[in-house]
Amino acid sequence: MQAQQRSISLKLVACVSRYGIIQHGYCPSTLSSLSTTSEKSLPLTFFDLRMVDSSVKLLFFFECTSISKNHFLESIIPSLKQSLSLSLKYYYPFAGNLIFPPNSGKPEIRYLERDSASLIFAESSSDFIHLTGKQTRDTTEFLSFLPQLPPESMSHDTLVVPISSFQVTLFPDSGICVGLHLRHAIGDGSSVVKSFLKTWASITKAGGDATFLSGEFVPYYDRTCLRDPESLQDFTVLPTDQFRRCVIRSSSVIFLPTSSPMDYVRRLSLHR
Repeated sequence: MQAQQRSISLKLVACVSRYGIIQHGYCPSTLSSLSTTSEKSLPLTFFDLRMVDSSVKLLFFFECTSISKNHFLESIIPSLKQSLSLSLKYYYPFAGNLIFPPNSGKPEIRYLERDSASLIFAESSSDFIHLTGKQTRDTTEFLSFLPQLPPESMSHDTLVVPISSFQVTLFPDSGICVGLHLRHAIGDGSSVVKSFLKTWASITKAGGDATFLSGEFVPYYDRTCLRDPESLQDFTVLPTDQFRRCVIRSSSVIFLPTSSPMDYVRRLSLHR
């Protein structure tokens, strides 16, 4: 067990005209440096099993006309990396993988000490006001702000599927966009927004101090309180080969029809 939190390996990539990657790395959970166990597993309930073949994609825009690229690089990026790592201590499944053993047929969420969540920092020259407006917009304009989930892999005949990916995109002198791409089996939009994002935002605001977290923020992982007397989960588990096809399908970004009504884009206004 390593005594210190692992560093995040970052890769610099050249920027392109309207959108470019600034940094791409993997953010580990601080759980790896604080826990005495190197592996944690979380079984899926019959509610979760119905969602293994789908994913949740969310975008949040935050207006800030005083944000410069230098401030983003020197202050915001280090702060968000630290606070995300601390948040993953409490939400360790987000840094884990969806495991689908070939024999048992019952997938579960598994976190290992070496696991981490994909984290991308990018810059865009797109029109922030246009993207956050109330007019009808082409939804394909938003796709570059959604991170792709890391590719699946096979380990000892076991399908390993990453659960989460995060992206923070800078619009210089305009604002930022936070994009999330998560396996639906780990939670829906409501739980992600009200719990995980609130935790991440609160730790960031507190300057990396997570001691204030209460039961409102900490997730509840005890699955024994959910009973399945009718064995419903036996009817919701997909064979490995079929599940693999579903994973490949849901990992791809879905192109919504162009000129879509604004219902496809949710606007969130924040007030001090």
